[in-house]
Formats: sequence, structure tokens, C-alpha cells
Amino acid sequence: MRYQKIVKHTITLYVLTLMIQSGPGFAEPKIFEEDTILKDKAYYTQGIEITNQAKVINEGALKVSVFTVEYDAINVSDASTLTLKGGEDKPIQITVKDGIAGLSASDKNTKIHADKIHITGIDFDYGIMATEKAQITINNSIIIGEDSDFSGFYASKPGTNIVSNKIDITTTKENSYGVKVIDGANVDINNGTITGKEKKFIGLLAKGKNTTLAISNIDINVNDEKSIAVKAEKGAKVIFKGSNAINGKGDNIYGVWASGHGTNFEMDEMTITMNAEKGSGVRSPAGVRVSRGATGIIHEGSAITGTGNNFDGLWAKGAHSNLTANQLTINIHGDDSGGVTVQSGALISIDKNSSVTTTGALSHALRLLPNSTLKINDSHIETIKTDSAIVYGEPPDTEEKRESVLQIKGGSLKAGGDLILSKGGTIAVVLNNVITSPPGSGYSLNVVDNGEVNLEVKQTKLYGNILADNVSKASVSLSNESELNGWFKATNLSVDPTSTWSVTGHSILEQLKNEGNIVFTSQNNIFNTITTNDYRGNNGTITFNTRLGGDDSPTDRLIINNNSKETTRVKVHNVGGKGAKTEEGIKIIEIKGKESEGIFIQDGRIVAGAYDYYLKKGSQSGRDETSWYLVSSRPEVPNNSLSTPPAAVAPPPPPPPAAAPVISSTLRPESLSYAHNLHASNTMFQMTLHERLGEIQYTQPQASERPAPAMWIRAVGGHHTASMSDTHAQSHRYVMMLGGDIAQWSSDGLNRYHVGFMGGYGRDHNTAHHDDSELSSQGKVRGYSAGAYATWYQSDDDASRFYVDTWALYHWFDNAVTGQELPTESYKSRGLSASVESGYAFKVAEVVSRSGIPHSFWVQPTAQLTWMDVKPQDHTETNGTLVTGRSGHLQIRLGLRAHLLGHSPQDEGKHREFEPFIEANWIHNLKHVAIRMNDSTHEIQGNRHIAEFKTGVEAKMNEYLYLWGHVAHQIGKKSYRDTRGVLGVKYHF
Repeated sequence: MRYQKIVKHTITLYVLTLMIQSGPGFAEPKIFEEDTILKDKAYYTQGIEITNQAKVINEGALKVSVFTVEYDAINVSDASTLTLKGGEDKPIQITVKDGIAGLSASDKNTKIHADKIHITGIDFDYGIMATEKAQITINNSIIIGEDSDFSGFYASKPGTNIVSNKIDITTTKENSYGVKVIDGANVDINNGTITGKEKKFIGLLAKGKNTTLAISNIDINVNDEKSIAVKAEKGAKVIFKGSNAINGKGDNIYGVWASGHGTNFEMDEMTITMNAEKGSGVRSPAGVRVSRGATGIIHEGSAITGTGNNFDGLWAKGAHSNLTANQLTINIHGDDSGGVTVQSGALISIDKNSSVTTTGALSHALRLLPNSTLKINDSHIETIKTDSAIVYGEPPDTEEKRESVLQIKGGSLKAGGDLILSKGGTIAVVLNNVITSPPGSGYSLNVVDNGEVNLEVKQTKLYGNILADNVSKASVSLSNESELNGWFKATNLSVDPTSTWSVTGHSILEQLKNEGNIVFTSQNNIFNTITTNDYRGNNGTITFNTRLGGDDSPTDRLIINNNSKETTRVKVHNVGGKGAKTEEGIKIIEIKGKESEGIFIQDGRIVAGAYDYYLKKGSQSGRDETSWYLVSSRPEVPNNSLSTPPAAVAPPPPPPPAAAPVISSTLRPESLSYAHNLHASNTMFQMTLHERLGEIQYTQPQASERPAPAMWIRAVGGHHTASMSDTHAQSHRYVMMLGGDIAQWSSDGLNRYHVGFMGGYGRDHNTAHHDDSELSSQGKVRGYSAGAYATWYQSDDDASRFYVDTWALYHWFDNAVTGQELPTESYKSRGLSASVESGYAFKVAEVVSRSGIPHSFWVQPTAQLTWMDVKPQDHTETNGTLVTGRSGHLQIRLGLRAHLLGHSPQDEGKHREFEPFIEANWIHNLKHVAIRMNDSTHEIQGNRHIAEFKTGVEAKMNEYLYLWGHVAHQIGKKSYRDTRGVLGVKYHF
């Protein structure tokens, strides 16, 4: 049976039905070999073949049916051309049964142009077939195939092309293809839908070297198991442009699968949504998979969503397999799934604000199988369930371990479970400038089942613990300002000079290298221990927490089983310790090795209560010579000077057994600064009547013709020294006071009553030094006072008089104490001081000068009681020390004053008088000035009994202006000294 030929004719078909069917009663197919114009309706029993460069043009409705084996409905070859164009409402209908293809083109320069074609049928192979460099263009068409081996488009051989726009391809049987392009052919599809309704369907297949498949704005629907939306293999290339979508449901289905060396694809704005079930092991379904050396690039704007179990968003397997994704969103919602899986020599790179999120149980975001590489830049990775890790290292299939590599730079990690989990896998992980959240499981790194992980942390903070079980290994290095916050039970840890390990629990490791900072963090008053076989310091720092007290004080501790090397600085933070004397010391570094080259140096002061502690190698008794202790007495500094050795002498007799050493604790200099602040605030504004007003007889009596209201001002500058144990302090103070009478009266014309107000400002600055430790502190007091005074004067004709003076002041001060290498402690003090003073002046002699001017000598005994009750607020230092001050001080002063009263001949008649004087006082304080630091009380020494000497001059310059000034010096025991100078001015209005 053969085609009837139409040769070199142009056939114009109008509403033509071609029926081609084998069997009795049907003619053989017509073959056109010449130009022919066919305008009549005709029926052909075995199809149409257009050959020998013939041209067929259709502009109306056409219906072609073929029901015979091994025939095409329409076959075009030998450089012929077919143009088919259906009507708007009546597309060309091609129906095939038991045939080969609806439209077929072969040979070079053979062309088919088809528009509005519907191809349907059963048991045929191809909707559109192009081979041997033929060219087919088909638009606005529908192809439905009901054969198990059907292909909607089929193109083969180099130079063959199929181009389509607005195509809808549907297959209804298994093992079918939407588009199949092989052996170097090219297919370009724009706008359309490809749907497979049965299993083992491949929506787009590109196969073979130089084969190209270009897709734009296509929806691909996969509806049954073991199907693949897009598959490229054996060197083919697939290019996705525009907005494309893949929708799939079924078991073991794939979105895009590229396989084989030279095979590659590119896509952008691809949306892959898969509901895949029942995958297992390496056969898990995937959104995108590359294998056997294939490569793929996913450009910006794509998304992969997977539901169901055992599904991978991205999967790369095999040497030289390479998958790159930019700005990709992956959301995986099933259990036992993975966001990204890489294995067996493959490489996946994810960049530019991509995100990977898994929400199911046992669904790890990044899965690394042996000998694979995964690189992620500036992306967000997240898991939701507590059994789902960000990074998961799977075990090898064989006993041979092959390392996988993960590099994450920038972006963020948020783990519902472990941050990194290895169950038998060997992986090297680099985290560089990554933002991490505390993992839901509490583990930043968890290595079990003979796993091995090397973790490099750069410019990244980790919040979680590090754990390796007994058969696994985990090594971590922190660099470039990284931080680890958690406990560590693994192999090795290295901390560079810019990084910090914050220890939150007991830690055990084999090797610890500390060039940076190790900080024990105290939580709920729980102290922790680091145990390591070997330790290397290299100028690193360790900060311990200790409840500073006696030898049994709870503390963080470093235990070194073997040896230590190089130098480490040690800081100690007091956690609620009240301070106490130590006997042996508080062991904070225990070294069990016989030889230890490491040196530990105290960095900063260690204080609790009133005590300074010191880091010392060996216990006080010498029973432990290798470990390091905190002691409350300053260790002796060894003499390391290089001097000429003395001449040899006979050895002395053996000394008697040494007595037990007397251990004296070191008192903090801050204790004296606190006490000195208290002393200054209580004494700064103290005064006698003479210090406030000058000579009392210069106040004019109320009975005189001129009343005597007055305003006065006085300035005081002083220097003070005091001691407390082995600490000495000196201070400087400045006081300015202003006051004036508000009322004066007399009850008998001779006596006087004065009432006035006064106020002032004062400041004191002290510096305390410890004699042995060379430590120092500074104290500051600044404040104001305001109050009133009342005075009664007795007067008689010879100017002898008795007086009673009282005053009361309220004070408020700002205080500060700054210890060497310690923060400034600021607090306030408030309180009242009051005084009652009395004295009697009597003349003991009088002489008249050659000029006839009388000069009298006077003696005045005085007594004064002063109540001082300025008390500081209870203050808790940064280190936890509670500081309180003793209040309620009573001071008694008994003194004798002698002065000369007179004036020079030049001042005769000018109302000018001068009164030089000397004065001696005994001052008794009923209580020492004292402060309490936690449970220990410390007093200023030598101020219970004080001798005071004073000299100066008081002068009446005229009947309105009065001046006075003096210097005074106090002497007590234990270096207690005080020197002050006073200047005063009073003016009567």
C-alpha cells in the first residue's frame, strides 16, 4: 500500500475532510507531486503526503482523520511547505488512531506553519513530529494524546526546530511526554500548558548534546507518581524565561531534573509547587535535582514549595554536579524532608537573599552527604520543629569517611532544633558574619554516632552548646570578633584575640587554646568548671565568678589534667561574696600535670567587702605548688634583680623549725575613702562662735544709738590626713559660708540676743593609698548646708562677759568613691548637725603704752558639744559589697583662748582695734568614724583624742567692717592630722 502523490501543485483546501483508513472500500492515500489547486471536497483513505517542494495552503476549517497503522495524518517532506490556519470558531481538527503523527515534517527546508490546530487520537506516537532539519511553527493549538508512549512534540536531529506559542498539550496515559526533543534538535515554547494525567509522565524532555529546549510562560502539571515535569540529560540545555510554573502531586515526582556531563539549565521566575509522598533515601522526590555532572542556574524570583514527606527542595548528586540559585525561596512542609541536599562530589551555591524554611518533623534545612560542598551567601535559613536542624551531616554508605564542606557567609540562621547536627557525617563548616538565634534544642553543634565536625566561626555569635559523644569529634575555632555562648563538651576549642567564649555550664575538652576571652557566666548562683587535658594561653583572658570569702568559697574553676603553656590573664568577678580572710586560698585553677609552663597573671583588682584578693601560684602553706589560688593577703614579690653573688661563707647552723606564717589580709583603700567621705560630710561645716563672727565684743549693743544688723561670710581651706590599718589618706577641702542676723534685742539694755540664718557650700577630695599593695582610691564629697544660729551675750562695764551660742545645720551631699581599676561608686548622704557652746572672757592684765594707749590681756575658757548625724545611704557596689556608715557622733571640745586687745597710736580715734590670739583645745570624739563593708567594720584611727592649736588675729577695721583669720592644726594618733585656714568678713549696716 502506498501514498497517492500530488506533485508541484498548490492545494487550497476549504472545509475539507480527509479520512484515511485501511480496509476494504477505501482508496489508497493521495500523493501530491505537482502544483495542484484543489477546491472540491475530497476524501483520502490513507492520508496526505506533501513532497517534492510542493506548497499547501489552507485558510478555512479542515478536518483530518486517520485510522491506519504506520501513517501520519499529514506528512510533509522534501523541502515542501504546509500552511494550515483554522478559523476563529472552527479550528482544524486532526484525529489519529493507530497512526504515527498528527503533523509530521522531515528533510531540510521542509516547513509547516500551523495555527488553531486540534490534534487528538488514541494509540499514536506524536502530536507534532519534526526530524532531519525540518521546521515547524504551531500556535494557538491543542494536542491531546491517549497513547502510553505518546509525545505531544517530538523533535530530533541537529537543525530541526519546533516553535510554538499558546500551546496546550495533555497526555492521558502513562510513560508519555509533553515535549520530547533529542539528538541536537531545538524546541522553543512560549505561553501554554503541559499536563500529564498518569504516572511516569515527563512534561519536557531534552536529551543529547547540543539539544536545546527554551520555555517561556509555561505551566506544567504533573498528576501521578514517578513523573518529572522537566528532564534534561546527556548534554542537553533547557532555558526557562519569563514566568513559569510547575505543579505536581504524586509519589516520587520531580520538578526539574538535569543529569549528565554537559547538561545544564537556566531558569528565572519559576514557581515549583509539589505535593510529593512516599519518597525514601536517595530516591526522594525533589523540586530541582542535578546529577552526574549536570549544572543548573536558578535566577532571581523563583520559589519551590513542597508538601508531603521525603521531599527535597534542591538536590545535587555526583562529581561536577553544580547548582546555583539566586534569590530563591524554598518552603518545605512535610516530614523527613530537606530544604537543600548535596552529596557525592556535587556543589550547590545559594546567594542573594534566598531563604530556606522547613516546618516538618525531622526536616533539616541543609543536608550534606559525604564528599559534597554547599555554599550559602546572604540568605535566611530556618527550621521550625525541635528535631529539625539547620545543618545535617549524614553518615557515609561505606566505612571510608569523606569530608563535606559547608560555607555560610552573611544572612541568618534560626534553628527549631540543632544549629548543626552530624549523625556519623564528616563535615567542615565555616560560618562567616552570620546572624544566629538560640537554637530550639539548645545545641549549636551536636555530633553523634562517630561523626566529625570542624567548625570555623568568623564574626558570628553562637548561642548554644557544643556536644560530641564519646565516639565523635568536634573542633571549633572562634575568630574575627566571634562569640560562643554555651557549654562545650567536645574535642578542641580555639579562641582568637578578638573572640569570646561565654561559659554557661560544665565543659570538658581535650585541648583549649585561648588567645581571646573566656568568660564564665553566673546563672542562678551556679558555678561551672572547664576541664581540659591541655591548655595554651597566649595572652588570653579568663574571667571567673567567685563568691569571695574564705577558703571554701564557691567559684568557677579551670582544671588542667596535663600541662599548661604560655601566659593567661585572670579576672575575677565577685558574685555576692562578703569578703573574708583566707588561710590556704580559694583554688580557681587546678593543674594536675607534674610540669606546668603556663603563667597566670591577675588582670585588674579582685575585691569583696573591705578586702583585696590576689592571684597566687600555690597555696599559702605550700602544700600545693602548681595550682593557682586567690588569697586575701598580698603575695611577696620575688627578688628577680641580677646582683653579684656574695662571697662564699661557712654555712650557718640549721634554723629552728619555722612557725606557722602569720597571714594578714589586705584592706581595700576604698574603705578609707568611704570613711573619709563620712568624716568630711560631718565635720566640713563645723564652727565655733569666733570662727563664725570673729571677736564677739565687736557686735554693738542693742542699747547704743546705732542698731547693729550684720552680714558675714567665711571661707575655709583645709588639709587632712588619716589612716586605717595599712592604708593612709590625705584630703583637701574648701568651704564657703554666708549668714546674717535677722533679729536682735536686749532684755536689760546690756545683754544681747542674736538670731540669724546661714548656709554654705563645701567640697572635699581625698586620695587613699595602701602601703603594701600600692593600690589607691579617690573619694569626693560635694554638698550644701542650711540652718540657723542663736546667741546670747552677757555684757558689763569692764567688758567681761559670758556667752552661749547654738546653731543647727541640715546637710545634703553627693559622694563618690573611685577605686583603682574599679568603676566609680556614687551615693548620697543626708543629715543634721547641731552645736551648743559657752565661754567666759575675763581680763587678766592691762598695760598702758608710752603713747598712753591701753592694751589688755584676756583669757577665755570655752566648751562646746557638737552632735553630728550626717549618714550616707546604704550603697551596694558594682561588685556586690554593701557599704554602710556609722552615724550619731558626739564631739566634746574644751579649750582656752588668750588674746591681746589694743591698737597702735596711728589708729587712735579711728575705731580700729586688733586682737591677736592663741588657742588650745582638747577634742574628744565619743566614737570613731567608721564604715561597714558587708560584715566587717573599719574605723579611722587616731581621732578619739585630738589636740588642737590655733592662732590668728581678729580686727575691727572701722565701726562697720570687721575681719578675722586664723590657722589651726589638729594632732591625733596614727597619723591623724588636720590643718585649716579661715578667713572671715563681717559688715554692719
